Amino acid sequence: RASEREREREIERGSSHTGLLWCRFSPLEGLYYMAPAGSVCMLLMVLLFEAHDIRERGALDTIREHWRYFALASTLGFALNLLSFWIIRLTSSVMLKIISVARTAALVLWCAAFLHEQITPLEALGYTISLSGFAVYNRLRITETAEAKANQHRVAGEIPESPQKPDHSPHKIAVA
Repeated sequence: RASEREREREIERGSSHTGLLWCRFSPLEGLYYMAPAGSVCMLLMVLLFEAHDIRERGALDTIREHWRYFALASTLGFALNLLSFWIIRLTSSVMLKIISVARTAALVLWCAAFLHEQITPLEALGYTISLSGFAVYNRLRITETAEAKANQHRVAGEIPESPQKPDHSPHKIAVA
């Protein structure tokens, strides 16, 4: 790969562009590096703020009794992390944030409609506006991407600048 050779040359020269700028993690590699740090931070917070309540309420017994649910929740959390890295890699961190907001709004509206959760009309309006903004944003991005691809093909000469339209004016007479 050319990029790997370029990176090796930059490292040999001692360029300031080395470091994370050259890293292209796959989603699984990203979790490989991020999970230990996240686990240590969460463990410290649990020990500092929740260990007493866990012992007092017997929460470890609940985990032992319902370990399948905890295993399922862990698996789904892992899948969510993989999808998050994948979305960032394919689009951007902004798109991940937008999806997160839309997902939350959709969940609240779904719970209100089907689980009869109580929300005020103003909240419903706000969540609806949020979902509408998400839909408009996606529509604009799709249109923008399609136009950019068409322009690339046009510049490459694959598509004519403007398609030839047949002339159907009444004063033109076809000669056989």
